[in-house]
Amino acid sequence: MLARVRYELAAYKVAVRIIDKAPERSDKFKALITRSRTLELLEYCCCPGAVQVTDSMHHELRR
Repeated sequence: MLARVRYELAAYKVAVRIIDKAPERSDKFKALITRSRTLELLEYCCCPGAVQVTDSMHHELRR
């Protein structure tokens, strides 16, 4: 999935670099903060409905 996201974002001229690669694939994002535009692009290009942030999550992230 990360490769697809990387290529989709590259089409929009967004520079992407995968910093940490685990020996096996994970279904979880490890970023603490994801910019809103990144979430919009993920929703649009390859992960419709996969990204949801609830008010309680937003509150926890702001602490």
